[in-house]
Amino acid sequence: MKLLFKNPVVIFASLYLIAILCWDVALFLNPDKSTLLNYWFNAGYGLIYLAGGILGLIYSRQLGFKSVFGKAFAFIGTGLVSYAVAQFVWLFYNVSSSVEIPYPSIADVFFLLFFPLIFIGFMLFINTFKQSITKKVAIESVILVPIVFIVSLAIIFRPDLSSDLSFMQKALNILYPVSDTLFLCLILIVLRVSGGYLRSTILLFVTAGIMQLIADFLFTYRSANDIYWNGDVSDLAFTIASFLFLLSFVYFMQKMVGAKPQTATATTATASAV
Repeated sequence: MKLLFKNPVVIFASLYLIAILCWDVALFLNPDKSTLLNYWFNAGYGLIYLAGGILGLIYSRQLGFKSVFGKAFAFIGTGLVSYAVAQFVWLFYNVSSSVEIPYPSIADVFFLLFFPLIFIGFMLFINTFKQSITKKVAIESVILVPIVFIVSLAIIFRPDLSSDLSFMQKALNILYPVSDTLFLCLILIVLRVSGGYLRSTILLFVTAGIMQLIADFLFTYRSANDIYWNGDVSDLAFTIASFLFLLSFVYFMQKMVGAKPQTATATTATASAV
């Protein structure tokens, strides 16, 4: 893990993260929450999503698309790029129309596209550990999913279906919490089945996913209560999530390169065979 922060990409990303955090502190201190600096903040951390996504696609090519990890990186990387595009579209609405929360908008297309792409990437992670998935683990997962689904939708990601909302708003208010809940279920399954030499790298991806869900929850809660502003605590959580995804890609590649020859060969062979 120490080598991670000696990586040139991580050093540059860390310096950029510090600049973004200083920017956010300034936004918190400023009583006016609808300035251009607020509007541009989403694009500011959107660049971290973009950098992480591009890095994932580069590593995907290096690993080879026939490798399960190469495929996983391609889908997760594309998902992060889609999320970055959504942030830039969000900025366009902020600046051109002075709309703080453009909802629904074209940005939602790219926000929602993030979920199926990230789902496939995490499913490929699960497929990597299929040899360790026993009948007991499979049964536990089948029981876990509906319980988490019901509890999550009923308590955490409660969709707003008020009668004064448009059909599109109601549809999105269902799609987002359902997507978040499915992602949460997938993360819990990954935590249950993952193991071996690369478990620590998978756990870093899981941590990034959990932070993404926390950010989604904070944004949903704050926007529903009309207390959201660009650069607030939910955007701070998104910033951290984007940085963790970037770290996950770099850490994985360092583990692969630093693995013992026989371990790396066995891991690659297993991944390619899946």
